[in-house]
Amino acid sequence: MKKSFFILILTVTANLALAQTYTSIADGNWSTSTNWSGGSVAPLSGGGGTVNVNNNLTISGNYAVPNGTINIAAGKTLTINGNFSKGVSGGGGNVNVYGTLHITGDVTLNAPFTVQPGGSVVVDGNVTVINSSYLTIGTNAAAPPYADMVIRKDLISQSSGDITVEKNGRFALFGNFTDDTSGGTKLTIKSGGQVYIDKTITLVGGGDNVSNANGTTPIGFYINDPNPTVNTSQGATLTSNRGDKASMQTNDPAFYAWVAGIPNSPLPVKLVYFKAQSAGASIQLTWATSSEKNFRYFQVERAAEDLIFSAVGVVDAKGSSTLTTYAFTDEKPLNGKNYYRLKMIDLDESFEYSPVVTATGKSSSSVNVYPNPITDKQFTVELNDVMDTPAQVAVLDGAGTIILRAELESNTTTFQLPQHISSGLYYLRISSGHGQQIIKVAVR
Repeated sequence: MKKSFFILILTVTANLALAQTYTSIADGNWSTSTNWSGGSVAPLSGGGGTVNVNNNLTISGNYAVPNGTINIAAGKTLTINGNFSKGVSGGGGNVNVYGTLHITGDVTLNAPFTVQPGGSVVVDGNVTVINSSYLTIGTNAAAPPYADMVIRKDLISQSSGDITVEKNGRFALFGNFTDDTSGGTKLTIKSGGQVYIDKTITLVGGGDNVSNANGTTPIGFYINDPNPTVNTSQGATLTSNRGDKASMQTNDPAFYAWVAGIPNSPLPVKLVYFKAQSAGASIQLTWATSSEKNFRYFQVERAAEDLIFSAVGVVDAKGSSTLTTYAFTDEKPLNGKNYYRLKMIDLDESFEYSPVVTATGKSSSSVNVYPNPITDKQFTVELNDVMDTPAQVAVLDGAGTIILRAELESNTTTFQLPQHISSGLYYLRISSGHGQQIIKVAVR
């Protein structure tokens, strides 16, 4: 009788331990009792019950939880300086991340783990998913907010461990995605879900499958490796509805900007967009970057029809690691079509150019050239009173070679072309302190 009573006491005590709720009340170290309600610290191994992380906490070491539920509140951060495992020894429960979870080591999941909208998970090591659909990123609700997950090393599907990226989920994998011989769907991307894999996918067989329910614009699924390994002879399939890094940048710039803005992202610093638009007598330039690591400044360059670019302004970089917008106004554009490009200069003075954009300028000054077409190799340039003098005149051929250079000392001047030039189209460039204009002329 005494023995039976003792066993009953042990059973009740164990069940109470499993059902216990642990709630944080202050920021700091996980193991500090004053950071928990009632001074009861949630165990880092072998525990159960419910753990509510309502503050910013740090774990120095591993966190291994076979049972119970872990809830990380919105706006709060749990940092695990070690490995994390859930349900590995056959337990249950789940993990819900509404805030931020940063794990510096590896993760092993054998129980449900969900990144909720507004939540963010970063794993510096590998992630292994075992046996079932245990890793879910997002929900079926429209974004924003997004549910974000970043894995810096590899994602491993073991014994049919599955990953689902829902409608508001964003997932960046900087390493490889691999599986074992067990079959089944390995990665499911729902309509609206977004996935980028920087290295490759290896599907060994057994009916392994990666599916993508997105349409074609945007595709929402991007693999940097153009030739992933898919063992089709063993029934493995990889959706053809996928793109690469270049198509992501072109067709899905917002997702590209998110991936590129992740600290230490494998994506290079790229221009998200560059636009030019006429605005009255000026031209407005706007552009955005996704990241600016080791970046110094933009040099705004302009050209006329001759496409000989010169600097018209400088804009300093903001040094941001997220989507950053810029604007520059050309107050004195050339009359007619203006060509613009950005010279993007790094701290080490290396640089690259943006694509060229155009806009039409309406200058307050005007230039008359007559006759046009030019006959007898002679023409007259007439400036209005707004154009400053002296002004410089240059005649260029289609290759940009200057065949005549002269100066205007008055508002009306007649010039003689060299007799040896052939008939055809040429460009007349007039430059002064007011600005520059290019006029296309024909020579007969």
